[in-house]
Amino acid sequence: MQNKIDILMICVLLISFLTLLAGDAIETNSKYISSASTTTELKVAKWDFKLNGTNDASIDINLKETLSEDNEYSTTEVIPGTSGTIPLNIDCTNSQVALDYTITLTANVPANLKFYTDSEYTTEYSDISSFVGLNDNKVINHDIYWKWDFTEDDETTDWSNQNLIVTITVTASQRIDGDNT
Repeated sequence: MQNKIDILMICVLLISFLTLLAGDAIETNSKYISSASTTTELKVAKWDFKLNGTNDASIDINLKETLSEDNEYSTTEVIPGTSGTIPLNIDCTNSQVALDYTITLTANVPANLKFYTDSEYTTEYSDISSFVGLNDNKVINHDIYWKWDFTEDDETTDWSNQNLIVTITVTASQRIDGDNT
């Protein structure tokens, strides 16, 4: 009987010892975990650009508001024979990063109304892409020219009394290297 009591006592002591050891390990582990700390300071460069004075990356422009004053056929309505200029101003003076940008134009207009990048109407418009470096002039102006040429088809039937709206969208992305390369 004494042997059974001794074995039982050894088992109780062994279980108690293992319980104390396990509890101490858990306490030690939680002590290290709960006392861990880090300090991270994150500074982000300011990113800001405006399109024609708005914070929007996309604007709608009514061609009627861009008519040239020297149009021979009308200075108040967009009709065949008229032309105009869409002035664009991209202001990124508050940005602290270099950026690449692309200007896209979408419009539902008569087939004979075309957009150009020059005032002589020789180069048809395609997306304008460029770069603004950290030390570059941060105010960029682009003009998009349009002209509605005459055609043998009567386009005024389908397009009279219509607001011809052009959507200009500027997509910009930060350039990591910050220089003109």
